[in-house]
Amino acid sequence: MPRALFPLFFVCSLAASAQVNSGTGTLLTFSDAIALQLSKAQAFELSLRAWEYSFGQQPGAVLLQVDTANGRIEGSARVNYRSTGLGSREATMGAIAYRITIEARNGQCLVRIAQLEHTGNQAAPGGGVDLGPIYVGDRPVQKTRGISQGSAQRLHADMRDQATRKVQEAMHAFAARLRLLAAAP
Repeated sequence: MPRALFPLFFVCSLAASAQVNSGTGTLLTFSDAIALQLSKAQAFELSLRAWEYSFGQQPGAVLLQVDTANGRIEGSARVNYRSTGLGSREATMGAIAYRITIEARNGQCLVRIAQLEHTGNQAAPGGGVDLGPIYVGDRPVQKTRGISQGSAQRLHADMRDQATRKVQEAMHAFAARLRLLAAAP
């Protein structure tokens, strides 16, 4: 009897391991809380000024909404992407767009970066290869036109690393400029 159950157990264990590998993943986001000895209105005004020296310097940076009443600034920018691992991949070269939300409060400023999404080079022969949303870990297993699953995972990891580095540089520049402005008499 136990020998008869072994094949069934083997098949069930393979199915369980396949489900673990094909999880949806968590989308990549960044957040920071910057402590300030300022009122909400002061933090908002200085955040708007700090934008120009940080996120405003990023490619494609645009202020989408400036809500003075709620102390909220929304914008978008992008990271220009070129693969460091796969050569001659004009189709994957492109941009990783992201959304920036800055919320001024009494005593602090909250910064959140989300919705990181890759769009390939549409001018490449055969069109661009879009990898879509950027995840914290491996991207979910899905077909990507024009490249293998292994190449897609390597490109995704490279995109995640480049985007993380660029976004964190902009966040650090924003926090540094905000603190500098707050300390000025």
